[in-house]
Amino acid sequence: MAAQAYTVNPGSRTIQGPLAKEAVTLVHGVRKASETEFVTNLRFPVYGGKGFSKAEIVLVRGDQVGKMPSAEMVGEMISKFARWVVVVKWSSAADNIIRGGGMRIG
Repeated sequence: MAAQAYTVNPGSRTIQGPLAKEAVTLVHGVRKASETEFVTNLRFPVYGGKGFSKAEIVLVRGDQVGKMPSAEMVGEMISKFARWVVVVKWSSAADNIIRGGGMRIG
């Protein structure tokens, strides 16, 4: 049934989302799971899903960057998101990143 729902509406990931959140919670803890869920929903919004207010987006990993000038804030936000993204070619490197608290996308 979940597979059929996914083929009809790719945005409906009825099983994948809760399982991924549970796995992140078990491995990295509740705080990391909520951060991961926020970033995932921000980067890959589901059609008809919950939107985010400007105040929620400005809070990046608990740091309030809303008091900065807008040009500096955009650069700061991009640099913070870029720190999260690492492209690796070898599975051993990916394993080390995951053990260190990172997550695999894709």
